[in-house]
Amino acid sequence: MKKFLLLILTCSSLVVHSQKTDNVWLLGYHYYPSFVPALDFYYNSPDTIAWNSPIEFFGANASVCNSSGDLQFYTDGISMFNYLNDTIANSTRFNYDSIMGPPYYLNTLPAQSVIITPYPGQNDQYCVFHLSIHFFNNMQNAQPLKFSYSIVDMNANGGTGAMTVKDQTIIADTMLYYSLQAVKHGNGRDWWAVVHKWNSDLLYKVLLTPNGVSYTTQQVGPVMKSDLAYGGQTLFSPDGSRYAILRSDTNKVYLFDFDRCTGMFTYQETLTYNNNDVVTGCSFSPDSRRFYVSSSTRLYQYDMSLTPVSPTRVKVGDWDGAGGFNPYYFETHRLAPDGKIYITTPPSEYLHVINAPNQPDTTCNFTQHTLKLKSYHAGTVPEFPNYRLGNLQGLPCDTLNYSGTQELQENSFSIYPNPVSSICTIKFNKINEFGGVVQIRDLTNRIVLQKRTEKQTSSLTIDLGFLSAGLYVLEFNNGHTSAGKKIAVID
Repeated sequence: MKKFLLLILTCSSLVVHSQKTDNVWLLGYHYYPSFVPALDFYYNSPDTIAWNSPIEFFGANASVCNSSGDLQFYTDGISMFNYLNDTIANSTRFNYDSIMGPPYYLNTLPAQSVIITPYPGQNDQYCVFHLSIHFFNNMQNAQPLKFSYSIVDMNANGGTGAMTVKDQTIIADTMLYYSLQAVKHGNGRDWWAVVHKWNSDLLYKVLLTPNGVSYTTQQVGPVMKSDLAYGGQTLFSPDGSRYAILRSDTNKVYLFDFDRCTGMFTYQETLTYNNNDVVTGCSFSPDSRRFYVSSSTRLYQYDMSLTPVSPTRVKVGDWDGAGGFNPYYFETHRLAPDGKIYITTPPSEYLHVINAPNQPDTTCNFTQHTLKLKSYHAGTVPEFPNYRLGNLQGLPCDTLNYSGTQELQENSFSIYPNPVSSICTIKFNKINEFGGVVQIRDLTNRIVLQKRTEKQTSSLTIDLGFLSAGLYVLEFNNGHTSAGKKIAVID
């Protein structure tokens, strides 16, 4: 039986105004002239589209949308283009060292060499963190020798964007490839950007606030040493409390806990694999409980709620042999706005999908080569931090005193009754002339209901009787503006 739940949100809350910041994924290369394949999550389920990108994505890949889900700009770490596919003003050679090397490296950087965060306190301004590439030892080795940032203001240049701060070195040191990541600070506004030092156990932790950037260091976990020739993937869990570093050279995954307030890491354990099972990619489920690791031909799941994690490993998928000359192996993972995890199969037109990643064992519903793109991809996916992650209420670092979900444009619509046991009505205070999408998410950020509203409507009635009692977030987005409110489901 449902009972009313008065929930005090001591966990991470959602931030509605950045709901669709990771809406558009540019994925591939010019197998067909003039466009690359892409995914658009505007209506939650991915729409496969073609994008007229001047650049291709073989490695580094980052982009950002505005709160309505419209692409703002994108980069491969060397060039940067806006939504019109024009070069962002003043961005030419913004990551200069990246073009130093033999010809076959001139047009690409390794994956996870660039990531984009909103600039705290500045509307439509973004901080681009980036690693360089530098060749040495007679061009036999390559490592980034600096960690830098640039700032893009999409209000500038008539709304087409301009780079207002260019290639500012934060740290001059030799960095580890496939290790650049970012996560929201516990105050819900600022950002941590993290990168690992090469041949070391040292982590550099950069804090971005409205006052600029600063950094600290921490020695934690094993020494890591690999170069451009070896792959890997690093990521934070959606709730920001876990951190994983996958290294193909050691065939291991290193797990850490992370404190979003203090920026301190705690090393937990290492997941080890045999030499016939070289790891290629990893991901966390939307609720941060399940952790997935793939080799080329196997997919494993772990339960992060138990300690140690290693004994919880179960195999949830084996490569089905498809792909012929270019086998549809398992490679890079990425959690999407629709709550599913997509796994690349390079080089091909397909993505594998973990359809229910919060579920245990094979009930996670892993399906192979089920999403077909408009063209071929090379295994890279855009790098996105969790833009939706909010503040940690009740903790000392919550100095901004955010109140859970930010209710933007709170007068744009109303919900009645609220609390609700089954049927409720959303009434728009102005005629909904554009139409739009209503989404309801639970506190793990999982979409539990989605409804399309037609143009020129004034209300929408929905049935929430199937939901468990608790607190949810209802968001309305008409493609131009978005607004969110909390809604309580009761018996």
